Amino acid sequence: MMTLRLGHFIHCAKLYCASLLIGAACIGAPNANAMDAAASAKEADSLVDQGDEDLENYQFKDAFAAYSSAIDSNYLDNERLAYALWRRGNTREEMLFLEPMEDAALSDQTHILRLQDFSRARALEPVIVDILLSEADALRKLGAYTEAQQTLEDAVAIDLPIPSWSWIRLGELYRELGDYDMSLHYFDLMLSRWTEEWGMPPHYHKAWTLYRLGQYQRSVESLTSGLLQQPDYIGALTLRGCSHVRLGNLSDAKADYDAAVEAIDALPARESEVRNNNEYFQRVAMERQAVEAFQQSSDSPIPREEFCRSDDYPGGEPRERSPLLTDAILAPITASDSTARERAVTAISENTDPQLIAMCELVPCREISRANSFELPNGETTLLPTERFPYVDPRAM
Repeated sequence: MMTLRLGHFIHCAKLYCASLLIGAACIGAPNANAMDAAASAKEADSLVDQGDEDLENYQFKDAFAAYSSAIDSNYLDNERLAYALWRRGNTREEMLFLEPMEDAALSDQTHILRLQDFSRARALEPVIVDILLSEADALRKLGAYTEAQQTLEDAVAIDLPIPSWSWIRLGELYRELGDYDMSLHYFDLMLSRWTEEWGMPPHYHKAWTLYRLGQYQRSVESLTSGLLQQPDYIGALTLRGCSHVRLGNLSDAKADYDAAVEAIDALPARESEVRNNNEYFQRVAMERQAVEAFQQSSDSPIPREEFCRSDDYPGGEPRERSPLLTDAILAPITASDSTARERAVTAISENTDPQLIAMCELVPCREISRANSFELPNGETTLLPTERFPYVDPRAM
């Protein structure tokens, strides 16, 4: 190959000496290739932009196709490639949300593909928090709780200045594992540094844990605080309605379900069309009908104990680890950014992280001594660290 390139260069030089016109054309050939590459890179980049536009307009299949074409072009730089992979992985989730699969193996295959997209993205950009959070989400939905927990701890170490969503995702993880004490711990961490700009999320996710604990009045109070910031938050209105049903406050429950349906109807046309075809919003409509039936003392399509208990709602029971998770699939995660992981471990064990020290000044700190393992339904054991974090004991609230 080197000989051919060198021969081509000598031939060009001779032509250039014989004729400036021919020589200019010959020397210009590599520049033409560079121009073609630049044009291809620009086209690939525009495909990513097109994917973003399609995703914003809820054209998920078109968005997936655009991201895939950009990724497969091999003309994206590393930063843009990582972004496209992350967006494609999230698009897979949107497609699965709108068209749930009855076959668990097919659903797991989608999450495997998501995980592979996120792992590739993380290898390219190891300190982008959103990529780590998405990777942890895919792991959790595949039942890989140990790996999801570790990924979220990595995210905490680089999620600056306040690891807000990293804490929220850890709270979700522990809620799914049934460790409600640790779940509330992370949501209280978030709320101890709460600002209005964060809006609903910490209140909403804490309310779910309280709901799972059967503390329905506290769930209502948490959601009411969040709804002051986001009064049209559909999930919060629905969950507060569920909590009111459990408390027997049927008029309040009806008001919340009415507000939730009104918020759904107020969605932009395309979003409303897409979302209303989803089982979640169909479930909201059914629960609203059930509340009306309770008020009229007639037969209800849903028993009270089934409100906010279907698979269409978050915070379910832990699942078994997917058999599709192989060592080869998990290898990129195992070999991920060690610097962030070391910082997370040091911060937890020595409490030297300035964020944590500042937090202890706002919220009383205590040692959280826990069993160092948690048995999952399939017999797998997931490790839980002994942590020293600022903590608000929910039983003291």
